[in-house]
Amino acid sequence: MVTVRQLKEKKREGGKLERKNRNRYLTTAVFVTILIFNAMLQSNVILSVESTSKLLEVSDTAMGCIRNIRSEVSNGSIIVTEAGSSVRLGDVINFTEPTDADMGDLVVFDVTENGAGQLLAINLIILTKSEVIIHTEIWNLTVGSGDVVTVRNALVARDVLVESDAILFVTDNGRIGGNVEARKGIVVLDDGGGMDQSIRIEDGALIVTGGTIGGDVEARKGTVVLDDAWWWGKCDAPARACIVGNVNTSDTERVFINGFSVGGDVISENDTSLTIKNSWINGSVEARMTPGVRLGRVEILPRFEQRIGGNVTVSHVENLTITNYTIDGGVFVERVRIVVMDDGGGSPQDMHSISIVKISWAESVLINEYTIRQSHLTSVYAELHAIKVENSSNVEITCNLLPAMQNMRARGIDIEDTQNFTIANNTLNGAVAKVLVSNSTNGVIEGNLFENDLNLTTEIVSLQLKSVSPYTVKGNTIRNKVSNTNTTGIKIMNSSGTIRDNFVEGNLMGIKLTDSHDNLIYNNFFNNTVNAWDDGNNYWNTTKTLGTNIVGGPYIGGNFWHDYVGFDMDEDGIGDVELPWVSYGNIMNGDWLPLVLVQFLEADLNQDGIVDIRDITIVAMAFGCEPEDENWNIIADLNEDEVIDIRDITIVALEFGKTV
Repeated sequence: MVTVRQLKEKKREGGKLERKNRNRYLTTAVFVTILIFNAMLQSNVILSVESTSKLLEVSDTAMGCIRNIRSEVSNGSIIVTEAGSSVRLGDVINFTEPTDADMGDLVVFDVTENGAGQLLAINLIILTKSEVIIHTEIWNLTVGSGDVVTVRNALVARDVLVESDAILFVTDNGRIGGNVEARKGIVVLDDGGGMDQSIRIEDGALIVTGGTIGGDVEARKGTVVLDDAWWWGKCDAPARACIVGNVNTSDTERVFINGFSVGGDVISENDTSLTIKNSWINGSVEARMTPGVRLGRVEILPRFEQRIGGNVTVSHVENLTITNYTIDGGVFVERVRIVVMDDGGGSPQDMHSISIVKISWAESVLINEYTIRQSHLTSVYAELHAIKVENSSNVEITCNLLPAMQNMRARGIDIEDTQNFTIANNTLNGAVAKVLVSNSTNGVIEGNLFENDLNLTTEIVSLQLKSVSPYTVKGNTIRNKVSNTNTTGIKIMNSSGTIRDNFVEGNLMGIKLTDSHDNLIYNNFFNNTVNAWDDGNNYWNTTKTLGTNIVGGPYIGGNFWHDYVGFDMDEDGIGDVELPWVSYGNIMNGDWLPLVLVQFLEADLNQDGIVDIRDITIVAMAFGCEPEDENWNIIADLNEDEVIDIRDITIVALEFGKTV
């Protein structure tokens, strides 16, 4: 068997041809290649060989009679050059050493048989720096080092090998029936092309801009780009951009998947960059770096019908970004420095969903505007949390929706061993422990809606802090909607911080502090069976300060207690008897400035307790004004129609002379 190396050495020994001769020889070689393959479909010729080291010279003048080429020995080679003799049906051709192997670009067929003389494979080896286009059916294909081959409107029935610095194009209904392997070569699959089996890249490049790969994509080193920006959907739909199997990559410079459907998993290991954009991944996504390396970037970005059917697992990379994706499974992240999960849905009906989120050892985390389905919580043996963050810092969990889940062991948001965290503007309807934070520092829990829809016998805690200092809990609404349930609104254990501006109502226990000291609790609304309980040195009011309090009174001070039995003697909205209010002996220091409801008249614009000429004067001074006018006064717009006119004066006149 004459090897490709030997042929190339002979070619180099012959010297350089003139450019016009090389072009003429290349044209002849390509034309002969096509004729040989077309001829295989027409008639038969038997090739008799004297030695496996001999070569057959064939010209391009009489190839139409060849149907099958069969050798009588196990190995042989056919070389098509410009010179040679005619081959006709029935001819017996002996191999001879070619004298002109160095005259032009060579097209080589290696023929391999079994012992019975049947053809097993025809390998096409292109030895040229110019492009060769295949328009017909062949068996196996080898693209030699430095060469360019295009498969167009043709079939390579079996395997393809792309050697170093070679390029293979598959386009315009070209198809590869076997596996493709590229060793430092480049494979380009264009729209209309296809591969029935798998492709393996070793330190090369795969670029797919359309078409289907029927098996797996495997790449080690190099680059993988699957980019079809004009299509998205699932492989089981009519797909023009589809990987039927898995995508497995390692140690690559870049993996980019855009507008593709992947029927299996996407697994990335030690890749510098992984981007999944506008794609449908039916399996899971897993990205990891070797511990201690952490150099990569993972991005999962949106378009329309984007979905991941399994889990997303990422570890030891630099950045992870997930935007506008529905993930049927969970997101599991470990030792990723920056994690951004930002759906940007804007409203519950626009929000994409995830089953579970678990993040550990991250330096910056954002989870924003996702629906956390908690479908994994249907089993008592499943994970206990919807969102779990541990051993991390600079965490923001904002504007997410956690629907109700009937499970006695379920948790909503669980944060542990974390510094600098914010939980804000989330809606939490499910889970027995809706927000649980432990062993953490510098936290803000603000503007969340906790609503209990569960009817369970076990204790249901909306917000629990354990060993958390300092913290701020403010502006939350904690409401139990099911009567006769064992619910606690806020539970503080061995922690110190500030609790203010919250509505806590409908619970068996409103707020409970155990082993906790130096907490400041003020301007909260408590309406529960038992409003409060503590066993430590805590403060239930701040200094009396002018400002609208939680029940509309003119001063900030303590808390509103629905069962406060005192009354306001000087009508400043602060209770003056039964001080300090100790909630029937349940809190130690008590509230020295309990808030009470203040009655007021709508037309008493200067809030002096009487509707008189002073209030009419306030309206008159702004009469005829609209919001953009210099003399606009919002308190004079009593009917809120953004114009101060006779209607507003009428409202004042109807209450003229009334007092509080």
